[in-house]
Amino acid sequence: MAVWAGSALQCYECVGTCKNMNKTTCPEGTKRCYSVYINQDIYDYMVKECDTHDSCDGDYSSPDQEPVKPYCCETDLCNSAFNNVMSLGTAVLLPLVSLYLSQF
Repeated sequence: MAVWAGSALQCYECVGTCKNMNKTTCPEGTKRCYSVYINQDIYDYMVKECDTHDSCDGDYSSPDQEPVKPYCCETDLCNSAFNNVMSLGTAVLLPLVSLYLSQF
């Protein structure tokens, strides 16, 4: 669903585990929704909301970690999933498949 002139963008909004996400209507002029997953040593958390402060251009990295960039999108409720976060299963499976295929 595209955002047409005169209609406000809607995004999901949550902080923390994001088990309960709320739908929110963004302020006029907001063009993007964003999601970011931040993994710290003992605590993982998520943030989802309207991009009212150019958060899509931010870097959420800790000094000792890989760069973390938010997932940004421009359609209603498009920030429901974390498209830029690799699941633990995928992270484990990819090297195993690569190792298996290297034997041929």
